[in-house]
Amino acid sequence: MLSLAASCGSDEDKNLPTLAWYVFDEPSGAFREAAERCSQMSAGRYAIALTPLPTDADQQREQLVRRLAAADPDIDIIGMDVIWTAEFAEAGWILPWPALTSERVSTGRLSAAVESARYENQLWAAPFTSNAQLL
Repeated sequence: MLSLAASCGSDEDKNLPTLAWYVFDEPSGAFREAAERCSQMSAGRYAIALTPLPTDADQQREQLVRRLAAADPDIDIIGMDVIWTAEFAEAGWILPWPALTSERVSTGRLSAAVESARYENQLWAAPFTSNAQLL
């Protein structure tokens, strides 16, 4: 049955670059929906596939650090905690946003969330969620 389902894909699908997004698989499905929406909006240039991380933030970090330190080529996009920005940037595991797009991805976001994504005066992450734990 599995091989039959695999054979139903088109040759076009095989050539479509797929970006692996390592992120917590949050229960509402919002991240999965975001990946699908971005894939559709790319107009066939790429697809984004979720690779779920554990629920616990420490376990998420541990899995990412191990993979990134080993130069795992599978990781394209990561969902990371704000407290990891400096560590990941310093280690060379993430790239800064280009100046032209850093303003676009930070406009309309909570200023504190944007600041947590900065390291050495560069924007290294694009805040896409937040929580109200401090409220």
